[in-house]
Amino acid sequence: MKKQEAPIVSIVLYVLSGLNFIVMLICVFAAINADITIRSNAPLFQAILGTLGDIFLGYLARALRDISLIFTLVNAGISVLLFTAARLLKNSNRLSYRVQILEKKLEIASLK
Repeated sequence: MKKQEAPIVSIVLYVLSGLNFIVMLICVFAAINADITIRSNAPLFQAILGTLGDIFLGYLARALRDISLIFTLVNAGISVLLFTAARLLKNSNRLSYRVQILEKKLEIASLK
């Protein structure tokens, strides 16, 4: 009996988990950069909109931080779930291989 290789689905899940993690990091850095850009352009918005610019910028920066935090947590959860699913699938494949070996051994032992 030849040992089975890792299923393709497991490899795909590992790749998706890694890609999701990378996209999450890129989006977090983009959100941080956007927050810094909004704060650095505060004098321009204040000159255009006056006092309302200050109010809107505060809400906009806070909303951007909150949305990026929620996005980060959701994507981290999805990445962990994909990684866990890939490991479970790989371990399930290995376990079924070991069960087949055990069944063969029991079959040989029962014939003797």
